[in-house]
Amino acid sequence: MKRFFITVAATIFAVVATSVAIAAEKSYSLTSPNGRVGATITVGEKLTYAVDFEGKAVLAPSQIALHLADGEVLGVGDRLVKTKNASVDRVVLPQFYFRTEIADCYNELILSFREGYSLEFRAYDEGVTYRFRTSRKADYVVENEVAEFRFAEPAKVWIAYNNLTGEKNDRYMTSFENTYTYTALKDIDWRRLIFAPIVVERNDLKLWISESNLEDYPGMFLSNRDGDGVLDTEFAPRPKEVEQGGYNMLQGMVKSRHDYIAECHGSRSFPWRTVAICSNLLRLANNNLVWILADECRLEDTSWIKPGKVAWEW
Repeated sequence: MKRFFITVAATIFAVVATSVAIAAEKSYSLTSPNGRVGATITVGEKLTYAVDFEGKAVLAPSQIALHLADGEVLGVGDRLVKTKNASVDRVVLPQFYFRTEIADCYNELILSFREGYSLEFRAYDEGVTYRFRTSRKADYVVENEVAEFRFAEPAKVWIAYNNLTGEKNDRYMTSFENTYTYTALKDIDWRRLIFAPIVVERNDLKLWISESNLEDYPGMFLSNRDGDGVLDTEFAPRPKEVEQGGYNMLQGMVKSRHDYIAECHGSRSFPWRTVAICSNLLRLANNNLVWILADECRLEDTSWIKPGKVAWEW
């Protein structure tokens, strides 16, 4: 009889605890200026976001988080203290770009958490983007970043695998040169890394996944490491030992790495994770999100920079 009461009490406690957790979960919606692109950000035990286009799901709820080396995880069980909405409609005049002007028009949602960070989401007519921002005084180390891309329906993708042109024992060493493979999401080789950008095709809809505004932070690789068709991110650990070598001794060859991806000093912004959306490839090729999300030029005098001919862009 005693065991029966203990079991019943434990069951009731579990049900109540689950109900409290579900009740604490809250969602926030964000739509683009033309109303066609939307995002739903859910704050609960985990942080997730979903993306829709013209009312149809594009990305299913996908987790985002930052794992710090001291064991803290930004984005798991955190306490939301403030939200802020804003709208921006301006025209930017680039100094060096293939356009003379670019419209920067979006709706924004900023979620601020008691743990000393915020998440900044923007919905453009061309897609959805987000980034972490920290507001801390002390230094800290980022062990890993979680950025899932969980698609609402089966799809096919154009991807470029890491061609491993560098050291064979360093899967992150690459020249970022390879032909693109066209395959189903579920058939992506789980053993290999993919470098951004990639294009996802679902019926007449095109998605373009990339990043912007990287600074003192590794670039984003993608992978289907679980073989489930969900694209996960992977980041090269911070180099520890680097030796001169490679082609014509012009490269820094990584000989060993730390067990974390970035060292951060106080408050900072992290790279944007971007999902561009359109109905045809021409509009996708004319997408300006990567450029518009990057920091403005910090050079006060740019008069010495002149256009000219080059052998290649890098």
